[in-house]
Amino acid sequence: MDRWHRIACDAAAERNGPSGRRTDPLSDEECAMPLFAVIERRAAATPDKIALTTLDGSLTYSQIVHGALGLAARILKAGANPERPVCVLAPQGPLHLQAALACLRLGAPYVALDPAHAALRNLQILARSGAEVL
Repeated sequence: MDRWHRIACDAAAERNGPSGRRTDPLSDEECAMPLFAVIERRAAATPDKIALTTLDGSLTYSQIVHGALGLAARILKAGANPERPVCVLAPQGPLHLQAALACLRLGAPYVALDPAHAALRNLQILARSGAEVL
């Protein structure tokens, strides 16, 4: 189970998220599923439900899945696979989430790069990761 999935399952167990507000908790069944499968399931059941809210706006489950699947196709075409890490250079936010979900869907290792970091730092991370897909 990946780190974010575990956090969501822990929040479900507490029935409150980090903000102290009521969350949409994961069921026990969902906690046993891969994270992308949970989001796909929710998109199928409640496509127009808000899944993510940021300062820039909100995304529905359907929008998140649609964006992640589009990125997954592009990442796969670029040569990603479970043996080749994918570096994602994007600011924190919806695009970063969709890219992470795309990598999870493909089973490709995911390496986050932050454009707010110094270019040299990102280049070091890229070199150490062995990623051929950016």
